[in-house]
Amino acid sequence: TLRIEKISLRPEAEAYPAALKAIGTAYVIVIGTGDLFTSLIANLIVKGIPEALQKTKAKIVYVLNLMTRPGQAYDFSASDHVAAIEKYIGKNCLDVVIVNSRAVPKRILEKYKDAHSKVVRDDLKEGYFQIIRADVLSKEAVGKVEGDELQRSFVRHDPDALARIICKL
Repeated sequence: TLRIEKISLRPEAEAYPAALKAIGTAYVIVIGTGDLFTSLIANLIVKGIPEALQKTKAKIVYVLNLMTRPGQAYDFSASDHVAAIEKYIGKNCLDVVIVNSRAVPKRILEKYKDAHSKVVRDDLKEGYFQIIRADVLSKEAVGKVEGDELQRSFVRHDPDALARIICKL
């Protein structure tokens, strides 16, 4: 399978006390954007972070990934992404999930075919968290950064569109 089944930190890491305090006093906490396991969950499993997120009064917002990632979230749907986050921070911790509603241009999707990556399928249903479906796809073309050996995303979220949504919360 091309999916990560479990993630852990070795050696275990403990959360910085100021980070725990910030979580406890925040109004909104945003999880995303980034690779599901290596960017997001890797930070959420630091000792003390899940507990702080479970106790906080802040709204916890998850910005759903635009594309699947082979080797991490191969063929993950939106609900698979949410379930993966909740596996590590606890059930019913998310208050809002932001989902892109605009179609990714076909010319961009062609670039993803060789990488076996595709648009994350929105299969979310109304439940304990609010779903915000909005055009949060960046209109800017993403190019390769000189000197960067890794293949990065061809599409990204529009930071201004996300900021407008999050600020309204």
